[in-house]
Amino acid sequence: MAITQILKDQVDPVIDDLVTQLTSIQSTYKTTNNKYWQGIACVPILPADGNEEASDLTLKPTDQTETWSDESISLASTLPVCLQVDSYDGPQGLGYVVSGVVIEDTRTYQRTVNVGPETYRTQVWTDITPE
Repeated sequence: MAITQILKDQVDPVIDDLVTQLTSIQSTYKTTNNKYWQGIACVPILPADGNEEASDLTLKPTDQTETWSDESISLASTLPVCLQVDSYDGPQGLGYVVSGVVIEDTRTYQRTVNVGPETYRTQVWTDITPE
């Protein structure tokens, strides 16, 4: 079963907006830190079936001092998708991946957008439900 177009239409703009916001933020962060900023899952409870869950922009990885808020990332207080930003230093160079995860009808779906040289990291909506 695939994610419905209705849910994609609700959450894709949120993911795309984050990718746009990160363009200048990540450029500045990389210049200062020699790596890209990471944002751990900002919605502690996975949003399901189009419902929104509270976001927490004070979360940060253990190896980084900056939170979502510290980087002036603008997200709503509730979101229909759980967002995460993972940075990488792969064989082809530095980059980062923006991920969105939702639940629909008991299935978990993820979409990823790669910014960097490892283009295979971009994935359309994929069912990642554990079997």
